[in-house]
Amino acid sequence: MGIELSVHLIAIAIFLYSFADGGAPEKVAAICMAAWIILGALIEIAVSRADFTTVNRFDVVCDATLFGLMLALAISANRIWPCLLAGSVLVMLFGHAAAGITPTGVKQAYWAMSNLPFLIALAVLFCGTLCHRRRAKIMGQYGDWRTDCETQVLN
Repeated sequence: MGIELSVHLIAIAIFLYSFADGGAPEKVAAICMAAWIILGALIEIAVSRADFTTVNRFDVVCDATLFGLMLALAISANRIWPCLLAGSVLVMLFGHAAAGITPTGVKQAYWAMSNLPFLIALAVLFCGTLCHRRRAKIMGQYGDWRTDCETQVLN
């Protein structure tokens, strides 16, 4: 079994766990991240597979969209972990920017900067869901969204 398939299977397990046992923020993150994987796979099928020798503008758009969604989640959720998740997606965007301004020959570095932070995001979502379950068990139900914002971004 290839590494990419292994990562996708682990991601599916984490998404299902977050959707089953998480609160609304965990579910929103799981849905957004799953949609990001599916969209990325469809783009690879329809357009081209990333070779990491040049910046793939479709990946940039997908990553920027995911970052915007995770940033909105971080602002709206009554949790700390979405800030870490948004930060890991931001690292992926920095990877695209670095590859766009550096000379060729940075294939492995570009791959690492644009793909490995997703593993961090998966770990953050998993740990965030675990912490939510533990907190809910100790305190009982608590609010999913911040109440001190004038407008709720995701409500």
